[in-house]
Amino acid sequence: MTWRRNPIRRSGQRGPPDAVAACARPTDTTRVGRRAPADGLFGGPTVGPLSFYVSDYADGYLTKVVIHPQKQPSEPITLTGSRCRDGLPLLFWFEDGVPPGPTAGDDYAILEPVGAGVSYTGYMLFTAQGRWQVTATQGGAELGVLLVEVA
Repeated sequence: MTWRRNPIRRSGQRGPPDAVAACARPTDTTRVGRRAPADGLFGGPTVGPLSFYVSDYADGYLTKVVIHPQKQPSEPITLTGSRCRDGLPLLFWFEDGVPPGPTAGDDYAILEPVGAGVSYTGYMLFTAQGRWQVTATQGGAELGVLLVEVA
């Protein structure tokens, strides 16, 4: 997997229009809160070949996420995301080990193809309640958008 962090935008700075517009056309939707729904790996929302399970949300903490490929991708899948209200970037942590702090993360994650039956386990940082979008792309083509309603 490959990670990179771009400079963080200042609070209130509007994100790219295409990222904000993605919230209006999700492929699938999930809602997370103090108690996450028990979707399991095979019943969770799906974008392209990826099924998402997002665990409980707590203010100021990274939220654990398991992404299960329903079929193995032939090439890497890139995840990006933002808050729908203002385009603030969603941060991802899909590296080995425990994140070094509550604001650790990168503004995108590249999920390399893995063996059959292997899931990706990592974290996303939803900095506040509200609607967030996660866009999956592969080879420059959009696979879909997951809308996450954080309560």
